[in-house]
Amino acid sequence: MNQNILIKGEPQKSKSALIVTIIGVLLILASFYVAIYVYLKGYPRYVWDVPYRRIYYHSFVNFYIESFFVYNCYGWMLIIGALIVIVGIIMKLCTEKCELTVTDEAVFGKRIFRKKVYIPLNEITSIKPWPFSGVLISSITGVSIFPCFKNRNDIIKVLTPLITKSQQTSSQTINTINKNSNEIERLKDLKVLLDDGVITQEEFELMKNQILNL
Repeated sequence: MNQNILIKGEPQKSKSALIVTIIGVLLILASFYVAIYVYLKGYPRYVWDVPYRRIYYHSFVNFYIESFFVYNCYGWMLIIGALIVIVGIIMKLCTEKCELTVTDEAVFGKRIFRKKVYIPLNEITSIKPWPFSGVLISSITGVSIFPCFKNRNDIIKVLTPLITKSQQTSSQTINTINKNSNEIERLKDLKVLLDDGVITQEEFELMKNQILNL
């Protein structure tokens, strides 16, 4: 069965991923600045045989490698900065590649880590805005998050009435099923009374018509 596409998500750049990446790069640059500053100042280095003896290195590279974790933690700054950059890149790759399509029957697409999702409208319980211009969709099978869409508000605007209509239809169906179940039970009870001779055939037909609203 063909489904009518009502709206598709328009991916956008992740500002959070960009901010995280910039912080990491700045931390890496700061680590080099600290290393150069310490090298030019010629700070003393602790040596086991002679405490606080001043050491002069032949080159900055030689100093940088040998004193990586010694002065002002510039080595740790570099490592932490590199890790933050990696996190930023992962955030970018995971969030900017999400896909979301809303049809008159279901919501489907790809969420974080490119995981494919297909959610029928009658299974969706709620939809909410999510940080990073994202959409959070709750369903009877779980929660799906789709971040970074330019038209996030339009998606919610289109999807909200569809969910409400689907929930109302489901509620009416459940009420109809419950009503039919009650009618069947009452008819069964009447049949038992008829078979036991408690009521006559005419009384049975009259009460049956009342139950079925005939």
